Amino acid sequence: MQAKTITRIRPGHLHISTSDRRAQSQNTQQRLRAAGVCWTAALGTAVFAACSPVTARPPFDPLPEALVDTLAAQPDMVIREVQTQVAEEGFGLDVYEVIDGYLETNWVTIVADENDTGELAPHERVVRFRFWADGVPGLRTKLTSEVVHRRTLDPSLPERLVEIMVPSDHNARKILERVLIAVREQLGSAGESVS
Repeated sequence: MQAKTITRIRPGHLHISTSDRRAQSQNTQQRLRAAGVCWTAALGTAVFAACSPVTARPPFDPLPEALVDTLAAQPDMVIREVQTQVAEEGFGLDVYEVIDGYLETNWVTIVADENDTGELAPHERVVRFRFWADGVPGLRTKLTSEVVHRRTLDPSLPERLVEIMVPSDHNARKILERVLIAVREQLGSAGESVS
């Protein structure tokens, strides 16, 4: 009589013959590698997205001559009020983002008033307003504002390299100051303005 081979299977386990184990192990390793590649790619994409935020703000800082004021309000409230005041002046917006605390007007032509001496070149009358609203401690906001014109119309140069702050007697500077006074009246100043 031949002895029978009995294989005992524990509850919850499947019997795998010795000859199938190697092939099964290789298949499992391949599936795990493929899953690992997918997870690595997904993780890399998530890390890249987290490290390179999308923002409406330009990749440059305000000019050193920009006006700075501290207001007693949150950045979103400040940038909304700036938008209201800029709209009152009749300027169109190129960029307006409440979450980023940034506003930029279209390029606008400032017409001469009765006090204008006519010394400005035509390209010096075309200006753009920019506003950055950044939160500071104490539930306040630092509002940085600039109004720029191009010092030259050379198309071979990057736009920002040819922009300069308008002089203090420029009509656009008077408009900027008028906007800032209106914003300050609406929201309240939380510090001294810096020009």
